Amino acid sequence: MKRLLPWTPTLTLMALLVWVTLPFGSVTPTGRLIIRLGGFGTLALASLFARSKQRGSRLESALPKGAIHALAAFAGIGVLGWLQSFHWPGGVVSAVSPRHFELATRAGQLVNENASAISLSVAPALSRQAALNWLAFAAYFAAAVLVARRRKHRRALLAALLLGALLQLGFGLLSFIKPESEIFGVQVYGLKNRLHGTFINPNHLASYLELALACSFAWLAWGIWRLRELRTLAKWARKAAPPGVACIVLFLSLAATRSRAGLLAAILGVTIQSLILAWHRRQWYLATIGIVVLAAVAVMAPLSFRKGVERFRSTSYQEISTTGNRIAVFRATATLWKSFPLMGSGLGTFRESFPLVQPASVADLLWDHAHSDGMEFLATAGILGFGFLVFGLAALLRTWTRILWRGRRSEDQAAGLAGFGVLVAVGFHSFFDFGLQIPANWMTLAVIFGATASASTLTRGKTKRRKSLRSIGVARLSPEESVAAIRHVGPDARMKKAGLPLQE
Repeated sequence: MKRLLPWTPTLTLMALLVWVTLPFGSVTPTGRLIIRLGGFGTLALASLFARSKQRGSRLESALPKGAIHALAAFAGIGVLGWLQSFHWPGGVVSAVSPRHFELATRAGQLVNENASAISLSVAPALSRQAALNWLAFAAYFAAAVLVARRRKHRRALLAALLLGALLQLGFGLLSFIKPESEIFGVQVYGLKNRLHGTFINPNHLASYLELALACSFAWLAWGIWRLRELRTLAKWARKAAPPGVACIVLFLSLAATRSRAGLLAAILGVTIQSLILAWHRRQWYLATIGIVVLAAVAVMAPLSFRKGVERFRSTSYQEISTTGNRIAVFRATATLWKSFPLMGSGLGTFRESFPLVQPASVADLLWDHAHSDGMEFLATAGILGFGFLVFGLAALLRTWTRILWRGRRSEDQAAGLAGFGVLVAVGFHSFFDFGLQIPANWMTLAVIFGATASASTLTRGKTKRRKSLRSIGVARLSPEESVAAIRHVGPDARMKKAGLPLQE
């Protein structure tokens, strides 16, 4: 029983990862509440069980500096949302955000009142809700960093992620079998033979599948790295076959959603991961791994893959600009940011603030979100909030680079590769859609960010020793072959410096 106690936060996080997609992506009020409470509760459990066995007041191992910086940035966005919801003196608001002061003044004139205290959000209650979401995001990130410091726990989180993706595929297949489009007894319209799982919008399921695909491809890369170590093809196949199958199944599922931006983002993410893998290993044939996976998908299931590609190829500029009105909304969102450049209109207030700049061509529609997470965040959080986000992502990129080049084990290096793939795929897709507004997606993203940023790295001394081993050509040899090579070459100053056993 004592051995299972350290697994308490990991099992809690795994259960949340599997459950979070089931209630419509947790967009319901109950789902949002459970996600928030789960984030703070999991962080408390992870902090409790991360105590050192020797000193109860010290954490088991120090958090990576990059993870601390990213955590501070994500929590800073949540704090910014709370500050936006507070009421400030009119002089402060007029200096920080003149547009907010103007709107409050006009509203006061309508009721013959002078506003002595003005909020920096057009809807303070919604900004507080969005701030809670960002604080929960930071909590999940910190909990994953603490939990995934050990390989077994990181593997368990990956298993939960893949199980969640498998459940989405199962629910999606059931929706294809049944003629009516229902999710847990609720009628859903407008799907038209697109895989959606328990998500209402198939594009949001595509955002979720991209996360699992990037992690599975990094798992596949790790299996390929082990080829030289395992020596036999049978052992290597047992390592590489499961992630290879997972990548193919996830690609097929993503193509069945017929999400144009999702399919393009997945291909871009896998391509970038392949190039990083080849550059890291100095073996450029590894860059073809992504091509091989895509070719396998196209050969094994041409129907679903072809439907996704055909929908992408049939898309015209007229469809995007006129029918979907996405370009018009994108431009209007940029205009909205110009009205609130520094502090934004308020986190989570896009629906309330967009009518201020809504063009006549889309005046007959109610826009809850812009079809671009990046532009919506810039308009609602301003330059200050966007700066926090860029700082946090830059810290993560630096951490993943360090892990990729100085990871203690090849499995740790694969975690850094997964982080790069997730950021590229989700970053590209979120520029054309609002998938990260779904609680299930941003919660899963926070866990992946934390788990990939917690991988162990070598110290500088061990890194130098590792380079010296490569310089004498025995880094990839077995212990017996290394001793034989040393005997053949004879004593050498470089071998003594590397600490290798020399034979007289």
